[in-house]
Amino acid sequence: MKVKKFMAVFLTFVMLAGMLPATAYAGECPAEDSSRNGGNHFWNVISATDPTCTSPGTVTSQCVYCDTTKTEQTGSALGHSWSDWAITKKATCTENGTRSRTCG
Repeated sequence: MKVKKFMAVFLTFVMLAGMLPATAYAGECPAEDSSRNGGNHFWNVISATDPTCTSPGTVTSQCVYCDTTKTEQTGSALGHSWSDWAITKKATCTENGTRSRTCG
């Protein structure tokens, strides 16, 4: 449940970020047009990935003046959400049994 709530909030943020105008960040931009922005890059979000159990989410932005790109992490990996153990093969008098669980 915690993962679903996080994903809903994260996806809402990504959708809203896509509707906002590009954001200016410090950093000198070599493009002549950047003088309108004080010579700084002017970043626009071009893609985003959701975090997984083992990898953080990312947001990739591109400068509207010089096409430089940057990729930033958005938080950290979610961690596994393990199911309960399930018996996949019952033990017998002569053989060991097996059990498994999945993330999800």
